[in-house]
Amino acid sequence: MTPFETNHISTSLGIDGTDCKPALIFLRQSLFHLPHDDQRTTLKLLATFVSQNGLLIFTTGPEYDEVWSDNGGHDLYHASLSSEEYEQILTDSDFKVLTHKIRDPECVWVAQKN
Repeated sequence: MTPFETNHISTSLGIDGTDCKPALIFLRQSLFHLPHDDQRTTLKLLATFVSQNGLLIFTTGPEYDEVWSDNGGHDLYHASLSSEEYEQILTDSDFKVLTHKIRDPECVWVAQKN
């Protein structure tokens, strides 16, 4: 990740070099539009910004996959890691999974930082 990308994410999250970290990061219907490697990198990076006991909430697909779909005549990319890989990333980032709804209309993850 370049310094510009890191700074842009930090600025977007309101992180200005102080110890103030958000208690919640919510990624609804966005993470799964990134390729697999970018999802891994983004999730690990965002996990570092969440405050202790804070929540990371995001939606994914139900299984490891990569598909293109039609969205009003435009191709729309979707990718998802496996549930096991998302859980491992969260565990490695010091989160515990509170909720994981797999076959919900939206596959939702709610994780809390230890």
